Amino acid sequence: MIWAVLAGAFLLRVVPYFPSVFHEGHVDIADPDAAYHARRILQGAETFPILPLFDPDQNAPYGALSVWSPGYDWVMAGAARFVSFVGAG
Repeated sequence: MIWAVLAGAFLLRVVPYFPSVFHEGHVDIADPDAAYHARRILQGAETFPILPLFDPDQNAPYGALSVWSPGYDWVMAGAARFVSFVGAG
């Protein structure tokens, strides 16, 4: 029962935004925070299970440690890596 509630909540939260994010064959990320998380997730998927904590693009030209907790980005990077591994078969 709890899975049905969680799935329903997920669908209510995600489905209305699909047309504004996924259109014309590409992903359009309008929010800067979401774009930064997407970049960290892609970096983490490439180097999984290691998620780089130092970001040379922040505080240019010196770089900086990321101020966000790595948990969300790490889990999503693992999911992306898993999906790419399963789909590569």
